[in-house]
Amino acid sequence: MSKHHVFKCRLDTLTDGSEFSGSGTIFLTIVRVSHSQEETIVARYALNGISPLISRLASDQALKLSHVRACFLSSMSVDCTAGLAALLLSLSNYSITGKLHVVASDGIDRYMEFLNELVLKRRNYPQVCSCVVPDDASVWWNVYQDEFIQVFAKRVRRGGDIDESESESSEEEDSDSDESDEEENIQENKDSTDAETLVYVIKVNCTEKPISFAVLPSISNATIPKKIFAGLPEEVTSQSDSKLDFILHINPYPDEREDDPQICQHLKSIAKLHLFTRPTNARRDEGILIRSLHQSRLLHRQLPFAFPLCDDEKKRNPIDSCEYNNNTSTKIHRLRSASTLHIDEIVSSSSNFAHSFESHVKNIKSKVERIANSSMDISTEMAKEFNQLSSFYSGGQNEKKAASSMDHIDANEIDLSGSEDDEESIGPPTKKLKCNESKNNEDEISKTLLDKSVPQLLVLGTGCASPSALRGSSGHALFLPTIINHVADLSLTLVLECGEGFLTNLQRYCPTEHPVEKHLEQIRIIWISHAHLDHYGGLPSLVHEIIKLNEGRNMCTCFQLRGNTPPIINMCQQSNATEKDYTCHTCQGKTPPIIISPSKVLEYLDLSLRCKNGFLNGKKMYIGVNHRDFDSSPFTEQIRQQVFNIELDSSFPNEKQSYRPFRFLKNVMVDHCPNAFGCLFGLNPASIMDKKIFTICYSGDTRPSSNLVQACNHFTYSCGDKVSFLLHEATFDNDERGKVEAKKKRHTTIEEAKNIASQISVDTTLLTHFSQRYPKLPPGFDRDTNHNVGFAFDGMLIPLQNTNLKQAMVQVTCLAVAVLSGEN
Repeated sequence: MSKHHVFKCRLDTLTDGSEFSGSGTIFLTIVRVSHSQEETIVARYALNGISPLISRLASDQALKLSHVRACFLSSMSVDCTAGLAALLLSLSNYSITGKLHVVASDGIDRYMEFLNELVLKRRNYPQVCSCVVPDDASVWWNVYQDEFIQVFAKRVRRGGDIDESESESSEEEDSDSDESDEEENIQENKDSTDAETLVYVIKVNCTEKPISFAVLPSISNATIPKKIFAGLPEEVTSQSDSKLDFILHINPYPDEREDDPQICQHLKSIAKLHLFTRPTNARRDEGILIRSLHQSRLLHRQLPFAFPLCDDEKKRNPIDSCEYNNNTSTKIHRLRSASTLHIDEIVSSSSNFAHSFESHVKNIKSKVERIANSSMDISTEMAKEFNQLSSFYSGGQNEKKAASSMDHIDANEIDLSGSEDDEESIGPPTKKLKCNESKNNEDEISKTLLDKSVPQLLVLGTGCASPSALRGSSGHALFLPTIINHVADLSLTLVLECGEGFLTNLQRYCPTEHPVEKHLEQIRIIWISHAHLDHYGGLPSLVHEIIKLNEGRNMCTCFQLRGNTPPIINMCQQSNATEKDYTCHTCQGKTPPIIISPSKVLEYLDLSLRCKNGFLNGKKMYIGVNHRDFDSSPFTEQIRQQVFNIELDSSFPNEKQSYRPFRFLKNVMVDHCPNAFGCLFGLNPASIMDKKIFTICYSGDTRPSSNLVQACNHFTYSCGDKVSFLLHEATFDNDERGKVEAKKKRHTTIEEAKNIASQISVDTTLLTHFSQRYPKLPPGFDRDTNHNVGFAFDGMLIPLQNTNLKQAMVQVTCLAVAVLSGEN
């Protein structure tokens, strides 16, 4: 390292962990400053974990991951590890050093070895180096060192001191009570797989004055060992009068609701400056997926029924940092998502924190948001389409309300979004409802127009490969009609693909008023097409949340041993409890979700959750089966029966009290990668008045597939009905480059997907899974062309009804394109 170079360091907070983004992701970034004051990033280190949203967040905030050298994980929990696969995939294309060091507790070596095989396959780039912190908790272990930093770590048991030697006389008087408290805390965590955590102390050697700080994982004040920083290495303390320059607290109050942090007295003596994160899933974080959120708001304002958005202004987190206790010698500051803190400046006593902290939210918003003073009316043609769509989405029950809503939509402002300087900005002038004062009316309209008598398909991601700022990874949520709390409602029953960020998008776009946790309890089936990360990257986080919700419950024991008889369901049984729908009728335990996916994905899920074939602490938390076994293995008959015997309460008065929604489910092998599948499944109507089943064909990722065509046509020949809905991938445009790429990467072009639809007797076709080279609008779409297919957008809601669905999908596509492109 040249002595002529000047280095600075900063903390880049990609996310604080809010909105189901894991434990958060904070990077220590080393910057080289030239004589002309130009700054060049030379290294990055993840300090607390890798968010499952890592790729999208980095794209959204224009943060380069190529300089990441090491990750220091506090534990092997899913919250910390969920984004490692995505990071590894990103580094396989762009890593500067060609190496990634990962430091964690037991199991990290096996975990990274599996990821290396699953994600990198034969490329073996970057080289992955795993380091397991030894058991001896009385020692600070040197776990990483390069030309910029040196890192020490030790294990800490939540709730008790590890080092029992040499207690000061002032502490001896309270030793009995301290020991009993410690034993109590240890007993509480005895059976937990996360009983131990790692604490890191990091020394930055390259700055003008060396900086030492600690990363304290998510431990509440009540359980922080008093001697947690005993015996700090000489390398850390030798250059400073105080022991540490600051402590970074990762969510210090995981089980408490108080907003104001209270730092333990014994930690105040270690450092006078304390930084902390305070994530929440209950509020919107304006620093997470800023560009996508802006686009979603544009679509929701114009088409609230087709693009639902949970966006209560009262539940938005502020974007600026919070500063506490500034009248004392201890400084406490809160870190926010999408922000940078210049460490060199803040550790200097002469520096003002406000000058050292920088939020990127406003800067990004300024690139995608420009408001014009003039106004424009929606054309008569668009108003007519709006009325037709609102009637379709409401099932024809709210035409008057839909029509009245147009009175306030006819007066509009122009919303100029986009920036010539930003390639991924939202784009040209866009119409926006004149209506900050009418926002509540929009939300009321979208809720009122939701037809809860038909299934609703929510599109959560339309991107392909690595997710981008505006398109998420593949994901769909199927809501089925039922009764919840004695009221007609929708139940999230099937997850179709689960790419990175599934939970975050589900919370944002969920069409009902229930919290997302309520819907997670209702999930019965999770279906994954193939073992590519953009289709299963969010699966560990999703199942982890489901497991947390099921803690303390009696789980179904019918799958403990093979050969058990399938559950017997009494169709005449009285429905009087909302939990009945999710309780096994044989053993009365909570039924775990059934996951149909490639075996490699199930193995990855087991490894991520530290399960064995879905078992955790002796309970079956999920039932995993691959596609072939589900279709034909005699050993999976019980699983098949479980799927087809799923029972929901009927929401129709004076009819049968329950119905079985799934008529059939067939997996179809497609041409993409080994063990890649599409599927064809039929939904029974919730009402006995409707005799026609609704059939859905989903292609997964594939070249044009004769197997898919054959399966659909066989259904038509056997049942005499058309396939109701074809959801087909259309990764590339039909230009020469697109054709070449489609063949090379085994995907489908727009025209090829349309051709498949023409070979199938299908009512409605919706195209999805677009390349990230088309960041905003669907490829090849021209409003002047008469389209007979629809194009999917992130956050799009689709009522699965047999009448007028094709026309509605084409209309939604045209209007959404108009909103995002500024056309009339």
